[in-house]
Amino acid sequence: MLSSLPPGEKFAQLRLTLRASGDKWFPLQRALSSLREQADHVLIELDVTATAATSGMDPSKIRNGVIEPIEDLGNSRCHGQIRAT
Repeated sequence: MLSSLPPGEKFAQLRLTLRASGDKWFPLQRALSSLREQADHVLIELDVTATAATSGMDPSKIRNGVIEPIEDLGNSRCHGQIRAT
């Protein structure tokens, strides 16, 4: 755990595993930006589970607002399962 590192001790690699709901995304974004400033290379592997409680998700909105912007990142691989309810 990071808090157990002696003050001033440096390290070459960091691996984080975390879970964050929507209300934690902005602080998470700030933390990852800080990490990006300190590291030579940062790779993020993201596993997302999204659930619509009642009305379901609109496939065209998911395609236009989620899938296409991720694909536009260029070197990202976007794959997954969409289950109709």
